[in-house]
Amino acid sequence: MLTSRDLSLIDAVARHGRLADAARELKLDHSTVFRRLRALEALLGAALFERRDGRYRATDPGRRLVEVAGRVTLELQAVQRELTSTGSAPVGGTVRITTTTDVANHLLPAWLTAIAHEHPGVRPEVLVSNQLLDLQRGEADVAIRPTRKPPAGCVGRPLGPLRSAVYMRRSRAGNPQRWLAYTASSGPPADARWMAARVPGAAVVARFDDFAALHAAAREGLGAAVLPCFVGDADPALQRVGEPIAALQSRLWLLCAPTMRRIPSVAAVFRTISREAARALGPQLRREA
Repeated sequence: MLTSRDLSLIDAVARHGRLADAARELKLDHSTVFRRLRALEALLGAALFERRDGRYRATDPGRRLVEVAGRVTLELQAVQRELTSTGSAPVGGTVRITTTTDVANHLLPAWLTAIAHEHPGVRPEVLVSNQLLDLQRGEADVAIRPTRKPPAGCVGRPLGPLRSAVYMRRSRAGNPQRWLAYTASSGPPADARWMAARVPGAAVVARFDDFAALHAAAREGLGAAVLPCFVGDADPALQRVGEPIAALQSRLWLLCAPTMRRIPSVAAVFRTISREAARALGPQLRREA
């Protein structure tokens, strides 16, 4: 019979794709992980992983077990954290929060300050990525993401509207002739489609794979850029050109896996961020009404 230890090993190998990385997470030797994996495959009579391009990838028979292992491992972690957080002791522990660069730079710091004030025992760990980490596999505890449709299997709440518009350096505002854009492999796809439909490629004078760099270039007057209104409206160096772009309107969501919502530290983060987001994004709603 498979044990929770076996499932944790399967989950770690599936997530990392390399035995050395899985061994590091499990605090085991590389050889021990290799030996236990082979013993499991012998017990089950099927290969769970195959090695391709230097990485371990689940086989057809192994995919179902990998799915179960991930779910059970996450459930066990959630229960353990819930049990150790109960009682009269203050809420505490690490909460991993993943979000995008613009939110991390312009909204999240104030929210983290409020968390630190109200729950000094909570230790946020911020993971900045434009890719949505898999909350159900425990890659992060909480996600703050702009989206029109949250991923299936997650729970959460909308924090407020997200609008975008064209911004230029205030001293050079006018009809944009020079534009800034993201590189082909970065930035929101909706922004790229809007730019492709309305801005000639020759008018784009520079491209960036980083939001902060794009914002800084617009502030310096290199060209016009599409920016979130919560960034552009708050920057005195920039001026909005025209109204917010309806095709780019989205919402900011606060999300987690269902099992994590019961954890006191995660629940505390949810409450604080929800309240602070209403204060930060509420004025945007009123300005656009």
